[in-house]
Amino acid sequence: MKLGFLFVTMVFVVLGSNPDRIIVVHRHGARTPIVSVNTTAICKPHGKCGSLTSNDKDMLYHLGRYLRENYNTTITPYSYYDPEGSIVSRSTDTPRTIQSATEMIKGLFAHLIKTDVNHETNPSPLEDSLLDPVVSTVPLDRDDLLLVWTGLPSLVLMQAVWNNDFFATMQNQTLKLLSLAKLRQLGAEVGPSEECDLQAHPQTFNAFNCALDLQDFWNCNRAEGFAASYPLLAKYGPGVLTQVLEEYNSWSEWIFDDNKYNGNFIRDAGTLGFQLATKIINDAKQPTEGSPSVFHYSGHDTTLMPLWQTLGNLTLLNPGFGAAMIFEVYSGEANKTIIKAKIGEPGQLPDDHTYRFDEYQMLCTRMESVGGAVTYTSASCPLEDFERFIQGRGPTSVLGKCFANASMLAAVQCTPEERGPLKKKLTQACKVFRQACPITACGDENFITSSLECDPRVLNVDHEHHHTGKKEHEHITVAILSGAVAVLAVVVVALLWSRSKQQTHDNGEYMSVS
Repeated sequence: MKLGFLFVTMVFVVLGSNPDRIIVVHRHGARTPIVSVNTTAICKPHGKCGSLTSNDKDMLYHLGRYLRENYNTTITPYSYYDPEGSIVSRSTDTPRTIQSATEMIKGLFAHLIKTDVNHETNPSPLEDSLLDPVVSTVPLDRDDLLLVWTGLPSLVLMQAVWNNDFFATMQNQTLKLLSLAKLRQLGAEVGPSEECDLQAHPQTFNAFNCALDLQDFWNCNRAEGFAASYPLLAKYGPGVLTQVLEEYNSWSEWIFDDNKYNGNFIRDAGTLGFQLATKIINDAKQPTEGSPSVFHYSGHDTTLMPLWQTLGNLTLLNPGFGAAMIFEVYSGEANKTIIKAKIGEPGQLPDDHTYRFDEYQMLCTRMESVGGAVTYTSASCPLEDFERFIQGRGPTSVLGKCFANASMLAAVQCTPEERGPLKKKLTQACKVFRQACPITACGDENFITSSLECDPRVLNVDHEHHHTGKKEHEHITVAILSGAVAVLAVVVVALLWSRSKQQTHDNGEYMSVS
């Protein structure tokens, strides 16, 4: 993915002392490992795989306290009867992110709670019941805002196209960094030998999955204070295993697209965090009076990294548990809205969850009378300049998040000519894409049917000269109505399917939820 900025300079903007509102995006806190094999032995001592821990709760509680201490005059009073009048909170549809969001809100409004999480008496006479956090979600397969790897239709389709080549590439990259003997030793110490030991388990060996699982196990145990119990893992976890993770993140975010497709997918479909960045801009545009003072998003590392890609930063590849980005929105001079940001995370060890933030250098684009668009970097910039930069990071295709070219559709047998029982059974990737994008998935000359077929017949207009104009008009009307009914039917099918679909962790996916 090539950034292609004109040039970079520094711009300084004078701000008031307190922002009008803040927008917070964070990863969940510490959790148990997510591994591919031997899950009972590896996860059971600490709970279910991928579940949050007491340290998770403490991390995000500390984030709420940080916000209260630093933005007290910005945050409007909380009302039990109108909780979203002060804070609007959205999470991905996973227990650990929903619980993390709740803990952050508890820290933000700890003064409303009689006893805080450390059981220190709070002098407030108000009862705990006066704080009732509200957190909204959408199903994972429709969350194109916070979890693009399962919710952004163009990316989900492209994963199906790329998967085999991508994972073969990652397997090779892993074996450049770790020998078979070292993987076997590490697997024996921790437990996932089925994927780490080629000699003993040739059918299930997978060097890349082994390295990712080992890194995740080390990271989770470090957060709980158990890393020293695994001396070999403690030696390689912060070094080569973390290098595997960061290479995985960079390859999945842009390098694979650059190497195999010359960056064309990102160019056509847009940078991966474009939807979230656009939502942040819309939040920043809300009027000061009568709008929430805090917009809050609770997600994963795979929420933050796509956002950073859209912001133009390709170096942030391993956000820690509880990592957060805070956008501050100010009223500037001449009625201009100003935006700035900071980035940070809590201590990752169990005895210190204090948050430390650094000023984030933003990329923005201004228009000049001579020279046109100029991209610059600054600690803060006018919202219109920030928006102009973000718009340049969006899709160039008019299909937007439903972008798919002919080669992508052909690769998963999903061209408009693939019409289910008329030819062959539709692939799962094709079904998912057509359910997500029923209006455009079949092209301009077809309508989608309730069985997800692309049917050109509903657009078939009789142009025989002996028909009257009235007859032609009636035929076209019937065709349009038939198409509308078909589209409505498939939307209903998609909704029912997404509600009933069991949300599971699938390590065969291109980018897993962590």
